[in-house]
Amino acid sequence: MASETSLSDLNIVYHSQILFDNVMLPLRIDIADITEIDYILAFSLTNPYKIKAVEQQLKEYNELEDIKTIYLTGDEMQMSYEQLQHQYELDVIEEDKKLDYCMKFINTTDKLFNGGTETMLEYVGGSSVKSWLLSQGINDLFFSNLYTTVSYWVDLITTEYTSNVKVALLLDNKDGVEMNYSLSRLKSCYDSNLHYFYENKDIRTFDSLSYREQHLKQSYATKMNYIDIAINKDAKKQIDDKRNDNAKPKKRGTSRSF
Repeated sequence: MASETSLSDLNIVYHSQILFDNVMLPLRIDIADITEIDYILAFSLTNPYKIKAVEQQLKEYNELEDIKTIYLTGDEMQMSYEQLQHQYELDVIEEDKKLDYCMKFINTTDKLFNGGTETMLEYVGGSSVKSWLLSQGINDLFFSNLYTTVSYWVDLITTEYTSNVKVALLLDNKDGVEMNYSLSRLKSCYDSNLHYFYENKDIRTFDSLSYREQHLKQSYATKMNYIDIAINKDAKKQIDDKRNDNAKPKKRGTSRSF
């Protein structure tokens, strides 16, 4: 008999690696470390390569979006499409965000070097993986490979995660009112206004929650909505059945003479 998928199956970690010069950098992709932005970045990169790629919703072009600066002269407003003076710096900031996205998935905590006695940073003698890589010189090819590799694993782990949530929370059963252990546990958690996963213990805003907490909360709400609909549907059926029974003509008893 196959074991039931439970909330414990929502703790997923993948390990991989990527070569940088002569150092094999270990990658550790933990679902707990993934944010909604990480998911969006990974999905955007990997989606075109999937057999069943999700069609992107076409956005109607509006030339106003290309306007960069506005000048007010008297009663007139002039809009310009000229390139921003600091566009290069803005592009660098965006690239740096992508680099930070990759950095947090490089394993610097486990002792994997020198026979399991040193972490990666202890082995290379760096204070942070980002500063060490920058000091060694990151070329475009390596950054592209790193970004693609990390995005592949992030997309894969979130896909596995959402699949496990669907099974654990009985989301395939839209008409049933069954509550399993996972749902009962989450009900106790969310009814107490708590977050389920440890990485969110000090977070108060939904937007700042980890990706897996956001998805779990939304999936739980969906399942509870299914249960409410099923309960109301069953209650309505019972009322209709009773009304139909009352509307049926009563059979009168036959009299007999002796």
